[in-house]
Amino acid sequence: MSLVRVRLKRSGRSLGSFKLLLGWTERLRGLLGTTRDARQVILCPCSSIHSFGMRYPLDVALVGKAGTVLRSERRLAPGRVVGCRQACLVMERPARGGPWPDVGEVLAFEDNGKTWAPAGAERRVR
Repeated sequence: MSLVRVRLKRSGRSLGSFKLLLGWTERLRGLLGTTRDARQVILCPCSSIHSFGMRYPLDVALVGKAGTVLRSERRLAPGRVVGCRQACLVMERPARGGPWPDVGEVLAFEDNGKTWAPAGAERRVR
């Protein structure tokens, strides 16, 4: 399991660790079948998600190649679809309080002390 730390570039505020889901079946499942205490995840590559079959709302952020948040949804209800053609990855977690990126914020992704860009994330762990 690969964990990636995500922070807001401007303020340096941490959004925590995310499980990186790179495989097709991992990304298809996402948080489906989990509980509200599930680990937050990054689906990569990914430009849209659905919440069909979910038992709880999600916080979702769609991120472009340069790390800029292109779309952000808090408390996305079950049975919805969210997408952005320019997104290359999606961050999602069970909806809760705490920091979450807004549209236009730039994110930094770190793994093993190295910073990487979302554009190459799907190739870096395989």
